[in-house]
Amino acid sequence: MIRTRALVGEALRSTGRHLLTTGALALIAALATAAVLLTTGNSYATEAAVIGSLDERGARVVVAYDHDGAAGIRMASVDSLSRTDAAEWFIGLGEAVDHHVDHELARATVGVRAVFGAFEDVVVPAAGRLPREGEAVLGERAARDAGLLDGIGALSAGGVDIPVVGVFRAEGPFDRLNDVALAVPDSAEGERQLRYLYGLAPAIGQIDVLADAMRAGVVASDPDLIRIEKPSAAADLERVISGELGSAARRSTTLILATSGLLILIVAIMVVGSRRRDVGRWRALGASRSAVVTGFVIEVVVPVVLGASVGALSAQLWNQAAHDFRNSWTFAGALVVDATLVAVAAAVAPAIAAASRDPVRVLRVP
Repeated sequence: MIRTRALVGEALRSTGRHLLTTGALALIAALATAAVLLTTGNSYATEAAVIGSLDERGARVVVAYDHDGAAGIRMASVDSLSRTDAAEWFIGLGEAVDHHVDHELARATVGVRAVFGAFEDVVVPAAGRLPREGEAVLGERAARDAGLLDGIGALSAGGVDIPVVGVFRAEGPFDRLNDVALAVPDSAEGERQLRYLYGLAPAIGQIDVLADAMRAGVVASDPDLIRIEKPSAAADLERVISGELGSAARRSTTLILATSGLLILIVAIMVVGSRRRDVGRWRALGASRSAVVTGFVIEVVVPVVLGASVGALSAQLWNQAAHDFRNSWTFAGALVVDATLVAVAAAVAPAIAAASRDPVRVLRVP
């Protein structure tokens, strides 16, 4: 009686003897896994590029503001929110107060806003340096209007002078800061109120989370008067992009796996058909039906596993080199497992049909 172990060994040896079918199965599996990973890789690369371009336009900035000064947003809001993980940074701006720059022939007026938090993350020094406590820095347009292009001078209001130590440039949603001066208040001056509080979400998809955190975390005399403004259009676009590209990738994956499964089924039927007399001999020698099915499944699955592994590795390396992106190895491994399961499903039906035949009748067929 032929043993199952011997039949399994025969199946493994057969994969090396029948190079045509073995190569065909390996090639189908390699192309299938590579196609899925390349399709998914390109989708993710495209998505990252589009979302990255949205990020560059300042689409992650959420603003909480006091429209008429009645809400009484306290400067402590910046510190309390900064201790959370809701944003990369928070910046607070106070009420604009007119200050003057005296020249020999004229007097220029400049709006000065107190600034709190990580303002150095949104302004770029164009001349001089950034201010310390009790100092101010001028936006580019304000510096031009005030005649202080070198960023050296003083701003006066009510007999109090604020030293100007530089000029800055702001872009994107902070462009309007170029029209004012930003002053860092002296900590000894006590509590100040804010008119605007800005936060930068870690990602476009977390804009709503940041907005909720700011709505709940802002310290104010009348929180109901605070308005929250978020770039909802950018967030909606991000969701549409992610959804469409994700759906396209899933459809492509399903189609590719289904096609590869059909091709594997055709090859498996050819393998079983060409081994009809071997099946009769095995059954005549006492091999069980399950042993015969196992042998054929192994003969199909082994080249599929090898091909799928090579295809996945090649696709990962290509995505890394061409797009500087790589799918997770967990996903790539799961894809190899999926290809294996497809191969098993495709091989089982013809193998069961072959194992169910009468071995005597099969051996009698010339």
